[in-house]
Amino acid sequence: MLSYRLTDMNTGMSITLNIPGPGIVTPNPDGSVTTTAHGRWVLFDPFGNHIYDAGRTVIGTSDPDLGVFRIDIVSRVGHSFDLCEALY
Repeated sequence: MLSYRLTDMNTGMSITLNIPGPGIVTPNPDGSVTTTAHGRWVLFDPFGNHIYDAGRTVIGTSDPDLGVFRIDIVSRVGHSFDLCEALY
């Protein structure tokens, strides 16, 4: 079982979540990667956001032409919320 704990260092408030997944990572011919997340996950983006997802989410990552990592939510079924906002 995998758990995740996020703590606001200013307030000391924290959230602990069970995030067992699973997921499938698929490399694409163009060099990008698609991740299909089932169940409960915490998704991170390069801007420091932590998103809790429960359901099925398809994520496209990386731009092979620019060599830049990014997260694009392609589709989402279920619910999600921003963990940083939940700490306030």
